Amino acid sequence: MREIVLSIVVIAVFQTGFCQKMIYPQVCPGEEVLLPGKVDVSGSLLFPKHVQQGQPVPAFIFISGSGDFSYRSHFHTEADYTYCKELADLMLERGYAVFFLEKRGINHGGGNWRKAGFKEYAADAARVIHYLKQRPEIDPTQIGLMGHSQGGYIAQLVAAENSDDVALLINMVGPAQRVHQQVLFDMRNQYSCRGLEGRKLKFKMNMLKISLAVIKTSSHVIKPIFLSHVIRHDPAKYIPRIQCPILTVYAENDYMVDDISNTHLMTELLWNNNENHWIYTIEGVNHQFLRSELCYNWNEIDKTVHPELFNLINNWLDTIHQTSSASK
Repeated sequence: MREIVLSIVVIAVFQTGFCQKMIYPQVCPGEEVLLPGKVDVSGSLLFPKHVQQGQPVPAFIFISGSGDFSYRSHFHTEADYTYCKELADLMLERGYAVFFLEKRGINHGGGNWRKAGFKEYAADAARVIHYLKQRPEIDPTQIGLMGHSQGGYIAQLVAAENSDDVALLINMVGPAQRVHQQVLFDMRNQYSCRGLEGRKLKFKMNMLKISLAVIKTSSHVIKPIFLSHVIRHDPAKYIPRIQCPILTVYAENDYMVDDISNTHLMTELLWNNNENHWIYTIEGVNHQFLRSELCYNWNEIDKTVHPELFNLINNWLDTIHQTSSASK
């Protein structure tokens, strides 16, 4: 019993860490947006240069992974990891506006990210879509989603539930597997990278499976643990319903998300339902698209995002636009 409790504690700590936590001051350019409601939704809206009246631009909404990480930290001048800023620069250069959705309870976001599930976050993103559709600077028919890690889970759900409002989807290391499968893969790699093997690793994994079963069947009791709100989530219920073009990018050395299993499953789920899907794996990079081995020390690796990610996005957008122009 003690081992089960310890495993649940480990899970509670682990599930705050899909994204590397940053400690830089929260600085971000653009327009600060606050959507008041039962739970306030906040974020930053960035526009490309030279937006002209009467010529609305397309837009992307970026949805981050889990934990108390904020996209804002990537915009600080002293930040060593600038993933979100680089994505914004790419999209702005291509003429897209970008809305970075803040998490619940972070900065001006209402609520608490630990006490909400994917459906609640999907509802927040849907509110942002509705908001952007009312902005005269935004083309209401050209609003896309970008989701990273857990944000990929959420973006898939939003695209499935709001098919008439989502034009494009970029899914970056967003799993196609169920949450509990992703957790097992993640924790096995974490244990292995700490040196556990053989019987010790097998014992830890057995305890983890029991702990996940406890959380799954007792989520109404274990509410403080974020995982209890999402443990039952199954993307297979939503991915086949995605109608817009979708780009999925996985990472070869991602110890959190299994690139091989998720590529196979994502392909299977989309094959007969959405012909406009592209799935790629970038070799030699981790969950944050940084060059590293499977096991690494965050403080010892280069924080430069692999350019292949941006090349894939650029080429995909070019293909989408060419296809769209040819069909007109």
